[in-house]
Parts: sequence; C-alpha cells; structure tokens
Amino acid sequence: QDPFLTGLENFTQPLLDLFRPLSRRHFATVGALAVWAFLIGFRAVTMPLMNLDTAQQDWVIAFGFDAAVPGAAAGPLTWPLFSLFSFAVFLFQFWTVALLYHRPADAAPDEGNRAREFMTDITKPFSAWTLPWRIAVLLLLGLAIAAGLPLTGQVESGAGSVRLPSLDADPGRAFAGYGINLLAGMAGVLMPLQTLIFALVILSWLVIFFPQSSAAFLCQEWLAFFLGPFRRFRFQVGMLDLTPIVVFFGMGVVYEALNGRFGVLWFLYNLAAGHTAP
Repeated sequence: QDPFLTGLENFTQPLLDLFRPLSRRHFATVGALAVWAFLIGFRAVTMPLMNLDTAQQDWVIAFGFDAAVPGAAAGPLTWPLFSLFSFAVFLFQFWTVALLYHRPADAAPDEGNRAREFMTDITKPFSAWTLPWRIAVLLLLGLAIAAGLPLTGQVESGAGSVRLPSLDADPGRAFAGYGINLLAGMAGVLMPLQTLIFALVILSWLVIFFPQSSAAFLCQEWLAFFLGPFRRFRFQVGMLDLTPIVVFFGMGVVYEALNGRFGVLWFLYNLAAGHTAP
C-alpha cells in the first residue's frame, strides 16, 4: 500500500463505485476520466462568468515561449478549448517530470523508492508504457499543444510583435517553431523543480529541531527522490553533501542556456518567428 495515498481510499472509493456498473473491469479508469471531464467542463462554464480583464490576468496558458489569453471576440468553443488546453499543458509538464525521473523497473531500491512508487501510481497510464512510447506520446502531446494554442484565443508571442507563421503561410517554419516551443516547454519544468528542491532542502532541516517529525522525514524522502539521478556523481566535501546546491544551481544554468534571453532555444525560436535580433 502506498503510504502517500493512505486514507484517500475512504474518499475516492464511493465515487469510483458509481461507475462500477458501467464497466466492471475498467470502472476506475472510467471514473477518473469522468472526474477530469467534469473539472474541465466546470472551468469552461465558469470562465464566461468572469470579467474578461480579470480572466486575461488570472488565466493564462503559457507553453514554451508563447502564452494564450482569452480573446475579446471569444466564441462558444473558446472556453472549452481554453480549459482543455490548460489541462493538457499541466499534463505535459507532469509527464515531463515523470520522464526526467524515469528509472528501469529492475533498478535497485533507494531512499526515494516510496516517492518513486507514488509518482508511478499518479502518472498512470503514462508510467505503465515503455520508454519509447512515453517519449513518443509526450512529443505528440507537446506538438498538439503548440500547434493548437492559437485556437484558444489571443496568443502573445515570446518574440514580441513577430509571431510564428501559420501552417498555411509557411509550414516549414511553423512546424519548426512548434518543435522549439515543445522543447522549451519541457525545459520550463526546471524552474518549478528548482523551487521545489530548494523548499524541500529547507523543510528537511526540520528533522534537526523536530527529530520525530513525520513531515521532515517526508521531505527528506522526496528530496532523495529528486536528487537520486545525481547521486552517482560525488558532490561531497568531507561529510558535507553538496548535491542539493549543485543540482539547484545546475538547473538554473541549464534553463538559462536553453530558455534564457541568450539561450539556444530562444535564439532558434526567434529565427523561426522571423525575428533576427532577439
């Protein structure tokens, strides 16, 4: 039994039982899809009730170097599409993290094994697929988001007034721009991860002051999970483990090298958008 999911069964089981008559073999999957469909639909229904200026400030879909906001001439399909793409971006980012921390099933257990099992459970069915299928699905999802983002409303280009050409106008540059935005979207998860690692480092120090604190041990376990891939490199001075510091600053350096103002992907995006002086 997953320790991070303990107690949730009492809340979720009655909901899942509602869908058992529809599909006795896949009632859990049907129930999960129904819940997500309800949430997406709920956001689509409540969105038009908001003031447009408030909606444009509070609800922005950022993907790669582009961002979409609800347009002034929003049609009946704008809000459902906006809600759907908002969820798709979240799913893309979540699955990207799962892919970054992919580990072979036969790998030896480590300190963050329970956290890894939790990630495996909550990222299904993505985590149940083979590695090539995960990569293929993630790339296709990213391309679909990049290409379909203009359908959601007004797109603000990262290159200022210069936007990516449409597929009709210039298919080559447009598709190249979608691919660059896809990669930039994947690199974008580094900043939330960097913040999360910093928070976990600080919170894990609670064990010094509260030796019996379950929250501190929980933070240590998740920190071990996020730092696990880097443990093969010995960032250590005597008894001092420098891995969290190296990973924290390393993620920032990689992000700037890719998505920063002088980053590789930013430069390529501007070229695809026809902006020669980024």
